[in-house]
Amino acid sequence: MKMMNLKRSLWLTVILLSSLCAGAQTKSNTYRITDKNGKRVESVQTDYDGKHYQIEWMNEKMTGLSVDGVTIPEADWSKYSTASSHIRQDLKEQAKRNNAQAARNAAQASLNEEQAVRNKAQARLNTEQQERNAEQAVRNKAQARENAEQQKRNEAQALLNQEQSGKNDAQAKAMEALMKAITKDLVNDHIIKDENDLRQLNFNGPGLFVNGIRQPEAVAKKYHAKYSKDKYGLLYDHFNYDRDGVIKGD
Repeated sequence: MKMMNLKRSLWLTVILLSSLCAGAQTKSNTYRITDKNGKRVESVQTDYDGKHYQIEWMNEKMTGLSVDGVTIPEADWSKYSTASSHIRQDLKEQAKRNNAQAARNAAQASLNEEQAVRNKAQARLNTEQQERNAEQAVRNKAQARENAEQQKRNEAQALLNQEQSGKNDAQAKAMEALMKAITKDLVNDHIIKDENDLRQLNFNGPGLFVNGIRQPEAVAKKYHAKYSKDKYGLLYDHFNYDRDGVIKGD
């Protein structure tokens, strides 16, 4: 419907406002079409061969003629047939050109309208994409913030792990030194034959068990006194050692 209205508007504009061009003998003036009692009336004002003409046609038949402002009687119209025919022919040719141009304009307008629809659709897609991009940017910013916080936590945890590793190494060295000292004392006290003879060691409350054998109370007191928690800082009320290297303390 829009396209039909557009074409009609262009056609009427061309018809009502078209200019007459007649080469060297005429110059552009006005031309219009009206309706009188259902009949098509064409009126033109133009210059031809040094004179100004006003001509009117009704249904293709000339019904009025004025030259340089003087109304020409119908009986004398034949004297101006060459001029009127030339003007009429120019009008027809100009009308053809105008119609062709109107058709081109209408086609271009149709293309422009289609392009406008595509542009509008693309603009909508662009807006939607921009909205998605903005939302993604917010998510990315939040994720970056979370990543930075996680990185800080990781660094803090790595520092704690490093500190704990140092403590564990120190604890392991201290425990190794402790077991060497206890083993040496057990050998010196002839409780075990040599350091390879120690398979199990248990401090259980006030008791002392070596390789599953309960030691005399005096021996237990001696070892508890020498390797007590308060003095050595490693032994607890319950301490178990197995040859597989597992040391457990409570």
